[in-house]
Amino acid sequence: RTQRTHAVFAPTSRYPFPVTRHQGGIEALFRDSMATKGVIVERPVIPTAIELSNGEPDLENPKTYPVKVTLKHLDSSKGESEIVHAKFVLGSDGAHSWVRKAFNIPMDGDQTDSIWGVVEIIPETDFPDLRNWAIIQSHHGTLMNIPREGDLASAERLMECAAKILQPFTVKQVGEAEWWTVYMIGQRVARSCSVQDRVFIAGDACHTHSPKAGQGMNATWKIAMNPRGSSTLETSSKFDRKWSKLFRNKPQNEENEDGASQAEFVRMLETSHGFMSGTAIRYEPSAIVDPRHQSCASKLIVGERMLPHDFLCAANAVLINIHDMLPSDTRFKILVFLGDISVEATMDRARALAMRMDAPEGFLRRFGQGAHEKVFDVLSICATKNDKMDFTDVPKFFRSHWSKVLLDDIEMSGRGGGGGYEAYGIDPAEGAIVVVRPDGYVGMVAPFEHLDDISGYFATFMLERRSA
Repeated sequence: RTQRTHAVFAPTSRYPFPVTRHQGGIEALFRDSMATKGVIVERPVIPTAIELSNGEPDLENPKTYPVKVTLKHLDSSKGESEIVHAKFVLGSDGAHSWVRKAFNIPMDGDQTDSIWGVVEIIPETDFPDLRNWAIIQSHHGTLMNIPREGDLASAERLMECAAKILQPFTVKQVGEAEWWTVYMIGQRVARSCSVQDRVFIAGDACHTHSPKAGQGMNATWKIAMNPRGSSTLETSSKFDRKWSKLFRNKPQNEENEDGASQAEFVRMLETSHGFMSGTAIRYEPSAIVDPRHQSCASKLIVGERMLPHDFLCAANAVLINIHDMLPSDTRFKILVFLGDISVEATMDRARALAMRMDAPEGFLRRFGQGAHEKVFDVLSICATKNDKMDFTDVPKFFRSHWSKVLLDDIEMSGRGGGGGYEAYGIDPAEGAIVVVRPDGYVGMVAPFEHLDDISGYFATFMLERRSA
């Protein structure tokens, strides 16, 4: 053992530890959730043809169905086909994407492939770090050990490779392998991830990368809302190429001075913890990241994830983390830090802000598509002490539900809460408005006086409500 380090070091995380979940379990979560909304995944069905209208009126009108897809049902003895007319098509169909090939989208990147093997077994071994994430380098290759929950875990050839890499420790397979595979992977990125903003590719269909460090690319909410200006793929592919190079190289020693040193591995782990955990990704300024008023919430970095913090629910004094109020439900969360409304001047500002936000020309009504609650969720956070106010003191606009009013105060037993304004760098005398995107990242912060700038922010990528 050369060194120990954090598996994941994420000081701003609410839960500062990693959790391993196998692909089948994750897929089941999505499948079961979709089923509750009446969405059923049909299997086995494959696409055989796809056509996209060339007419600009069809492509520009969001209510049209310009994509025609022919599907074949493989479970039918007759091989029955059906035609679907769709508004949008999302191809999340893997590295050999049928959708990507159908539209001749090229992939740019590495010209050579790395060969990786994965085997899931119950091992018999004297390797002392079996229940830890471990990276083992040797002249025979590089091995990652990832302990599975519940002691789960040709397979023979993979085990031979693993045995060589683990020397002088030994490892044997006990019983049958649960699952194993060998595959080639090249790190490449699609030249385009959409066709006329009607057909999209996502996941491995648009970025193939190393399996040992491939992270989620955070594309779902953007595809759902069809905005523009994300640099996610570029950022992620640059990181992954550096990480992959370390895995491909043999360890550095007297015979191999150009190899990857253990110190280099550790440095890469330490510098990439935030990226790997998702807690330190920062998006550059774009249509959906506007940092012009950063100073009004100086510690809540625009372009980074919303920081967790415990507040009190004003209605019942129950401690709640702000993350629990920010579900990924496709809505933008508008967090209004009203300040101490027990001060008359602050209350007057809160009432004036409520009137402006509820006005027909305000961004909530302009971009709310009828009922603004479908697109926006407004929460208020006061700097007032719990014994100095009732939640009904807050202007009615800011309390559409009793749970929508929070206090920056310490819970009665002293277990948590308080210090939120300071943690976010917000002046209680001035307040601030924080726009949290559907993915939990801060899109913009602004003082009360610059409500028009928030309207301008949404105008860059959202459609205004159409008159009846």
